[in-house]
Amino acid sequence: MKKIFVQWVSVTSAYDVERALRSGSTLVVVATNYEPSEHEIREQEENEERRAVEDEKELQEFSRRTYHRGESIRVYCDYEKKEVELKDVKRFKKSKPDEPVIEGTCASCGRQVYMIGRLE
Repeated sequence: MKKIFVQWVSVTSAYDVERALRSGSTLVVVATNYEPSEHEIREQEENEERRAVEDEKELQEFSRRTYHRGESIRVYCDYEKKEVELKDVKRFKKSKPDEPVIEGTCASCGRQVYMIGRLE
């Protein structure tokens, strides 16, 4: 026989779950209403800003990398989930001039793989 415990608005969710389990409930539903404080919101915004600055720096670092034709380039293949060698390397035609993108074929699975970097 199912015994259901439902608490739609809970301030002490851990206490409510414990109370439900002690009463022998087989299904427990507890909803909490949580509003973050101004401090938590400000901290989250600062973290997001810091992460955006770090991502921009990383992108700039990758775009400065220069590879030469004939050079062995290793990239991460999302399909194979491993680092593989890039075949048929060329500059990606649809990228903007200030966004250097290299296009190639995964040597293992044959799928298109893209990476940030300049090709000379």
